[in-house]
Amino acid sequence: MTADRDFDWRPSLAFMALVLVLLASKAGEIWTGTLPGNDDIWRLQQVRDLVAGQGWYNVDQSRFLTPEGGVMHWSRLPDLFLGWVIVVMTPILGQTQAEYVAVMVWPMTLLTVTMSCMVMVMRRLGAGAIGAALALLFFALSKSIYQFWPGRIDHHGLQLTLVVIALAALLSPKASRTSGAIAGLAVAAMLSVAMESLPYAAALVAAAGAMWVIRGSDERKRLDTFGAAIVAGGTLAYLLDAPGPAGARLVCDAYGAFHFIALTIGGVGLITLARLGGVFPDWRKRLQTGVAMGVLTVAAAITAQPQCLGSPYGMVPPEVMESWMSAVGEAKHIGTVWADKPALVIADIGYILLGLGAALFLVRRSDDAARLNWTILAVLIAFSGAVTAWQIRGSLFAHLFASLPIGYVTGLAFERWRSHRGPVPLVQFAAIAFLLSPPFLSSIAARVTPPQPATAVNEDGVRFADVCRAKEALAPLAALSAAKIFSPIDIGPAILTRTSHAVFAGPYHRNGQGILRVTGTLRASPEDAHRALLAMDADYVAYCNGLGETQRYATLSPGSFADQLNQGNIPAWLTPMPSASSADGALMVYRVESASKAPVSRPDS
Repeated sequence: MTADRDFDWRPSLAFMALVLVLLASKAGEIWTGTLPGNDDIWRLQQVRDLVAGQGWYNVDQSRFLTPEGGVMHWSRLPDLFLGWVIVVMTPILGQTQAEYVAVMVWPMTLLTVTMSCMVMVMRRLGAGAIGAALALLFFALSKSIYQFWPGRIDHHGLQLTLVVIALAALLSPKASRTSGAIAGLAVAAMLSVAMESLPYAAALVAAAGAMWVIRGSDERKRLDTFGAAIVAGGTLAYLLDAPGPAGARLVCDAYGAFHFIALTIGGVGLITLARLGGVFPDWRKRLQTGVAMGVLTVAAAITAQPQCLGSPYGMVPPEVMESWMSAVGEAKHIGTVWADKPALVIADIGYILLGLGAALFLVRRSDDAARLNWTILAVLIAFSGAVTAWQIRGSLFAHLFASLPIGYVTGLAFERWRSHRGPVPLVQFAAIAFLLSPPFLSSIAARVTPPQPATAVNEDGVRFADVCRAKEALAPLAALSAAKIFSPIDIGPAILTRTSHAVFAGPYHRNGQGILRVTGTLRASPEDAHRALLAMDADYVAYCNGLGETQRYATLSPGSFADQLNQGNIPAWLTPMPSASSADGALMVYRVESASKAPVSRPDS
């Protein structure tokens, strides 16, 4: 293993600086009010509410008019940095500019920490300076990098950062109490932020146990503090993070009693194993005891909340799964994605398999001291690959893990060329670097799969969903007095954040009844849709021309309200509001009239 004092950080630091500079060039988009997605828009609104005085434990949205109310389940942890920057910078820049600074600086800060920890992991795996820098290169070319794009302020970037912090700490050769504390707190925070981290938190806990099983007393201090930090971090999250220690914690789709019990019992179990290590001098006894402790932990959590063994989306009505959830890209399983976008599966799964192959190669060639570390990484890649097969969003974690052994193997090829020189080693290095890169896989996937229908875009090549979420498109609507706006689900968060209006649904599984009401209205006949809009006391309808969501409703329900709007057949009970619609005609706003009239052709406006 490369000694820490001999490691040359300069190539990695240079590449980190290059990545940050390139991403900083996106600042212009942030200053125009552009954010990457709905979750980022919603996160900004949650932070605004906190800054404006909404209670720390209350993450609900009062202008979210779903039958369930404005119930949300997001952690407050990502809000801390964003809210702090906004509060500090507002007296200097004003709130709008302070928000732009916050949404630019937060993902860049997370990216800096993530890349720094990746280099630490590579160093602890025995990589040279070039191998570590190449791991950063492959990471920057993978899907994981998009979670750190300027404006990307939802929780995924923080999750990736916490995962790599925990991994770096567990791989520290010192096996100190400090490394155990850092890893334990990171694991607890991962679970508090979002449930997508659960498989990786479990894998990291298992990795810490495996290190104790194999290394025995050498891991005693780290395991002891790791368990204590998990208990402390899990308890603090339960008590201090939203929604607080109450009935709202009896959930499975967020950090709840199920996870708190697992962390508490599991953490106490790790402490017990560490302190009784002398009783188990044989690794077989340690393995048996560790497995028994793991079974006890899982059994206790399941006994407390057996429903958490099912899908976290069990609360979503079947009709919503058909009309909306089935179209959520990040939640699709590999079979569905293969049917829709086979090139995406080839590129995403292909990179994971390459990373797993590189890790297994390094397991075989490593000495005893390094073999366990590479085995842990190989298991993490395989585990995240399995999660990706279940939900494609798992590739965000898998690609980060895969970049590490791929960077190491490519670094070995570079070192061979530097040692031997000559054209053959150079060609070998270049070929390995090219063939293992994500862009190469994407290009191959595009060539071997049939072309897919292009996403609907406007004449400037921008997706309709992005056009209708843009600040300039919603500015005329924002000028209206506060009202209740009925809109497609995909643009609900943007209307909520960029205007003072209330909306009836957003793309979040907890408002299943709200989604069902909106999808049902859009798929109903125009007459039934009118009655539904009057029943929910909607003032206006905001409609995005060409939006994929409403095109899907029209396909599922020919002749429906959505189908008629798509064709430009506007019912007479909708009065066009040109002054509130976007100048380019992408976002059309109509006032809902109380008197029912027969449908007529859409008038010119």
